[in-house]
Amino acid sequence: MPWSKYRDFIQQVEVSDSYLSAGIEIEFTEELCRVMQERDISRADLARRMGTSPAYITKILNGGVNFTVATMAKLSKAVGLQLRVHLAPKGSQTRWLDALVGGNWRHFEAVRALELNGQDGEINDGDITAAA
Repeated sequence: MPWSKYRDFIQQVEVSDSYLSAGIEIEFTEELCRVMQERDISRADLARRMGTSPAYITKILNGGVNFTVATMAKLSKAVGLQLRVHLAPKGSQTRWLDALVGGNWRHFEAVRALELNGQDGEINDGDITAAA
């Protein structure tokens, strides 16, 4: 296959719905594995909390299951967290910061414009501003 056809094929794949869905599932399961490790939650523990089998949890974590947003929410709840979903412009980078403010969790989205301009931001009393 000539290089140009290969490049065209890859570009087509990268915008396909299945490729984009797989990327989201991979990001989610990688983060779930990180949280499980940080909180010392085994696959068996997670299965017990979810009311399912350890084999099913293994399939999820290995990418063997096409799971739903409802399943993602249940998994998040089972590790003591809340699922957040975010829409961002194509090609942008997003950084998340979860901060405990006044005894309640508030979720902050770093301003994409700052990041796209190569600036760092800071949070003061819940407001996100560009660093000097």
